[in-house]
Amino acid sequence: MSFQSPLLNVLAKKINSAYLLNGTKMYITNGYTADTLIVSAVTNPKADRKHAGLSLFIVPASSQGIERRKINKLVWHPSDLATIVFQDCFVPEENLLGQIHEGFKEIMTIFNSSRIAIAALTYGTALGAFKLALQRARRRETFGKKIIEHQAKAFQFSEMAAELEAAKLLIIKAAWL
Repeated sequence: MSFQSPLLNVLAKKINSAYLLNGTKMYITNGYTADTLIVSAVTNPKADRKHAGLSLFIVPASSQGIERRKINKLVWHPSDLATIVFQDCFVPEENLLGQIHEGFKEIMTIFNSSRIAIAALTYGTALGAFKLALQRARRRETFGKKIIEHQAKAFQFSEMAAELEAAKLLIIKAAWL
């Protein structure tokens, strides 16, 4: 198998009482370590709306025709990300999760219930990056003074701090609501 697949979506073709999965998924959370994968696949490529033809499948990660590669990243180390290639991976019809072509609705239900938590994670990452940058700006010198002492940089840092505070308050309000 090769990671050169030009298809960044998975197509599921019905063959008798199974589906044949082909394509690539990228940035899949826990995709390298999971024993079981929930895979969204296009089951109706001719649907009038792109998302109308998606279905979800339960796929054992050990299935024939699956190749996984860990994606190394700089942040969120505990969150395992992977690229997964499906090449002639057969999935039994009973592994269809929910109704055929209704996968997008299920995905949106999951996303809607996790948006606040994802926003909080993202805010934490942004706050950490801000603190590191501020620490460096207070230590490093350019043109005879600390970076933070340059008026333009001080303004940038104060704008970033205000945006971070606004983001935090928006997350708190969303959670409260």
